[in-house]
Amino acid sequence: MNDILTDVLVIGSGMGGLTAALKLQQKGKKVMIVEQHSIPGGYCTNFKRKGFTFDSSIQRLPGCLPGGTIGDILNDLKIDTNDLFVELPELYTWKNSNISVLIEPDLKNFIHNISNAFPNEEKNIKKYFNRYVPLMKFMNAWARSTVLGKIILMLTKTKSLIDLLLHMNKTVKQVFKRYFIDDNVKDVLYSLAYFGLPAEKMSFCIYLAGSMPLLIEGAHYPKGGS
Repeated sequence: MNDILTDVLVIGSGMGGLTAALKLQQKGKKVMIVEQHSIPGGYCTNFKRKGFTFDSSIQRLPGCLPGGTIGDILNDLKIDTNDLFVELPELYTWKNSNISVLIEPDLKNFIHNISNAFPNEEKNIKKYFNRYVPLMKFMNAWARSTVLGKIILMLTKTKSLIDLLLHMNKTVKQVFKRYFIDDNVKDVLYSLAYFGLPAEKMSFCIYLAGSMPLLIEGAHYPKGGS
């Protein structure tokens, strides 16, 4: 009976659950993971149909190499990332009947491409990124900081902290509405995220954390599929 006693019970074996469980185990904790599916992985799995392999969700991941968000997490878990990922030079092309925008995982190129496609919105596009790149970097630093680190951030990055608090209850639609007139610009920006919610229901902070790193840290795909 003592063999099944655990210190921590993790419900769900998705990327978050597996990461948390492995980190706890490395800290000496006994961990049990409970999963309702027949395989672990959550959204980070694939399946086959008629000879074709499909990813359940993951099309690309940001910052998988050392120095990136995911790369640093894997490094902290003592997982060698040298041969795990393929770097993606391009993500996709956004199109409607009249406009085509190449989406590249590079902030400078992305701003250039979208500004060329929508010249009337160029000033608003630059204004948007000038404000929200620092906010995303603050959120990233906050999430990765210790208690002491968070105190230091509160004292040294007060402006970003206030900006975060101002956006905690904002949706993507509410923020985009303040910056852009052309709905196509909003669609291009929102296409970076794939959270399964319409912009009027999607938390802007979660969208920012999930989409902006693709433009700053680069995009990667797991070799062999998710």
